[in-house]
Amino acid sequence: MAFSLITTCVSVSGGTNPVVGAGEDTQITVGGTWALNDTFTIQLTNGSTSFQTQIGAGNVSNIPFNYCFTFGNKVFGLNAATMYCSAIAAPTVWNDPNATGNGYITMSNFYSTNENLLAGVPYQGYLAFFSRRTAQIWVTDSDLSNWSLQQILTNIGTVAGLSVQSLGDLDVLFLSDTGIRSLRVRDQSLNAYVNDIGSPIDSLIQTALLSGNPSAACAVIEPQANRYWCYLNGVIYVLSYFPSAKISAWGTYMPTYANNLTPSAGIYPGGGSVTYPSVVGRTYYWAKGAHETSISDGVATYINSQSFTAQGVTLTQVGIVGQTVTSIVEEQTPFVPQKFLIFDGQVYCRDATQFYVYGGANNNTYDGCIAIAATSWLDGKAPTERKQSYGLDTAFQGAWTFAMSMDQLSGTMTTVASPTSSTFQKGSYDYSADGFHIKFQAQTTSNVYSRISNLIFNYAQGDEKS
Repeated sequence: MAFSLITTCVSVSGGTNPVVGAGEDTQITVGGTWALNDTFTIQLTNGSTSFQTQIGAGNVSNIPFNYCFTFGNKVFGLNAATMYCSAIAAPTVWNDPNATGNGYITMSNFYSTNENLLAGVPYQGYLAFFSRRTAQIWVTDSDLSNWSLQQILTNIGTVAGLSVQSLGDLDVLFLSDTGIRSLRVRDQSLNAYVNDIGSPIDSLIQTALLSGNPSAACAVIEPQANRYWCYLNGVIYVLSYFPSAKISAWGTYMPTYANNLTPSAGIYPGGGSVTYPSVVGRTYYWAKGAHETSISDGVATYINSQSFTAQGVTLTQVGIVGQTVTSIVEEQTPFVPQKFLIFDGQVYCRDATQFYVYGGANNNTYDGCIAIAATSWLDGKAPTERKQSYGLDTAFQGAWTFAMSMDQLSGTMTTVASPTSSTFQKGSYDYSADGFHIKFQAQTTSNVYSRISNLIFNYAQGDEKS
């Protein structure tokens, strides 16, 4: 089939007036006076589908968070007085206008002057947000427009966001300007209030707040026993709270790790001694080996495996001349916790340069740090009645040295025993003294698991004070 050329043109009929063509790009001019760090956001809405397209800065663009946490399948971040949250089940989606759940709420206008948010934690199905001097409890929803303020606790807040920890879902512990405090259910109205669970150590905490940097405090709930740890100014304050057993007590840990020291020589030279550098006042544990005789810190000499506090700048170890050094000298080296976290049922901690794990790789490793358990002065509910002591009974596990005192004026403790087993299947340990009050103290001497379940003071009642 052949083509033929048509040279006559016919006008097209039935058309419309021509329109000017438009390209795929649209130019938008943003006017006004610009300032440093200004941002802009343009939101386009499809007229037929209502689908929105956002151009430019979003809710969290260039906003650094000072505190982050997860709740309700979302990630939350705090900056200044505003709470930001990701979309549901989408932790990287924060700026999408079509996503479900992402957005922000500014909480600065609900009480007094503007305060920065320092922490947020789950509390009885709500979320509690802490600033320096207020705590806000919010009812939450997947749709931020349905959030509502449940309660404001005035004149109480936290000085350190990392000190705020949920103890289960019914309690929150935190470090405030006055000490360690707690939020709890007060009555059937389910309103929260401030409970002075930390009042027994308020004087210690307030002194530490004045002498250190309170904003650097950090805390964790230790998962095995649900103890609250709060690090502040060189000390970890530990709450043991077991209501069913009627136990509410505070203790302290020192943040240290076991550092094995290397002797000045690997083989005992003539004279049979090697040395280690030490720090006065620091704890050391000497695990005696097969070739060792003793170790000295310049004041005291130890002949058995022993934890001790160094009294000199050198440790001198004596052994068999010509034999390899087989003992272990373990130094409790301090570090400064900056953040705690829980992973796989263990407490991890980091300082400025490295990580530490509590309990070692197997969560069952013990070092030679010294544990001290001590009571206050006890009066047996008869403070004016003289007491004549004659012995001590105890049930324990591990290695302890027990001391007692009835001299409240001097406070001098007398070592009673360093037993190898509990006393209930044998005689009591002798302790003869008299006075009106009694104090117990126990100190570990080894690097094995140790605990005390009973301390019993045996005494005869005397006359009333004349």
